[in-house]
Amino acid sequence: MEEAVAAHIQRAVGHGAVLQTGETVIEWTSRGDAIEVVTDRDRYQAGSLIVAPGSWVPGLLPGLPVSWDIVRKPLFWFPTTTDQYNRSSGAGVFFLETPGGEFYGFPSLDGETVKVAEHTAGVSVSDPLAVDRDVLSVDLPPLAEFLQSHMPGLATGPARHTVCLYTRTPDLNFIVDRHPEHPRVAIACGFSGHGFKFTPVIGSILADLALEGRTEHSVEFLSATRPGLLRPD
Repeated sequence: MEEAVAAHIQRAVGHGAVLQTGETVIEWTSRGDAIEVVTDRDRYQAGSLIVAPGSWVPGLLPGLPVSWDIVRKPLFWFPTTTDQYNRSSGAGVFFLETPGGEFYGFPSLDGETVKVAEHTAGVSVSDPLAVDRDVLSVDLPPLAEFLQSHMPGLATGPARHTVCLYTRTPDLNFIVDRHPEHPRVAIACGFSGHGFKFTPVIGSILADLALEGRTEHSVEFLSATRPGLLRPD
């Protein structure tokens, strides 16, 4: 994933993008033709804006009446005693729906461990900066049961782990649209744990929306005002 991100950044810079890293966005405002982004270091003005805030969406897109669910998601690498899960043996990415939940993983890249995680469940969090990064008591039992039932040859004790976040919408689909109240602002959020693979086309759509105000891609089903997203007032 890191290599894919680096490749996108390299292409963007090659086309003239200027990166401003290490800054915390405090707020943005849109009044008529003027858009301003305020960070802890500076103020930026622009004619259009793309907001893709990840799990910081409640604070950076407060005007969207969406019932967000920010969920802590642990990922694990389990030792393997067989080469059947190696990429060199033809193993691929997998996603299984089971009575105990939905689980996914990737083939072994190092010949020693296999990445496996649960797509369902998860502990809701209120602050993305205060997420518990340790292994919790609720994290491993569903995975251990899944491995014992479906993936022989993997140890049920992980070699390592990391923790990421899902930003879920009520229908688990993305929001990719112009802001309902600010047409010069394009938004992308609520990727619900399955957005990264669509990065190239999402970027193209957002560029269309920001620069042209429209896109030829069929994104109506990702509207920010579609039924089922709105929280009751």
